[in-house]
Amino acid sequence: MLLWLKKQQTEYYRRYPCEGKIYINLVGEIFVGSVININFLGLYGLLNNFLENGEYNFDFLINSITFRNVLGVFTLMETKDNYYIYRIDITKLNFFQQIRYKKIISTLAKNYATKISQEKFIERREYIRFEIDGSILLTVGSKKLVGKIRNISFKGISIILPVELPIEKIYNFDITIDNTTIANLKGKIVWGIKNDIEFKYGIEFSQLGFLNKIKLINLLNRLAKQKINTKG
Repeated sequence: MLLWLKKQQTEYYRRYPCEGKIYINLVGEIFVGSVININFLGLYGLLNNFLENGEYNFDFLINSITFRNVLGVFTLMETKDNYYIYRIDITKLNFFQQIRYKKIISTLAKNYATKISQEKFIERREYIRFEIDGSILLTVGSKKLVGKIRNISFKGISIILPVELPIEKIYNFDITIDNTTIANLKGKIVWGIKNDIEFKYGIEFSQLGFLNKIKLINLLNRLAKQKINTKG
């Protein structure tokens, strides 16, 4: 019985990564933020602006479902890269909103078994590499070079470019994979191989930033799920 109760409590508090928007209704101003993850108690949100801890009315959007006139207690948990991470304990949802909210969590929970969780993925990130077709826009001085991405991991990417570049140099670049663009990345070319008229390089991420880290983790989790479904 105690083991069953512990499992129920774990499921109740477990946070499920998701993407969404938050709109906080202040007098004469609306703060807009992003939903990072949710559980049965509420949300974790990312705001561009500082907000005093307290109870606020807000709207949020998850899985194309909008929840309006929600009441929640905002508690600042962490500050990263000029962004503010809040725990939002929901204190008021109407009956129909509660049903929709539970359905969203139920859907996320069902996907949980076939999806690499954020925590487990971070532990294994250096050993997971996905073969993909993507594009990279790399800045070299005043020039923009377009190349192909052949594989990606949390640590870096393997790319193909039509020109030769110096090794051990840091570059700025944007990547687009599976209809997801992650911009303003920085990385160092750690190796290079010439192949006929093309050059293959390995780039190690040197600066991700908090938002880009979330985007990358979500992308890699999605690629992992696609890989599992393909095998199945």
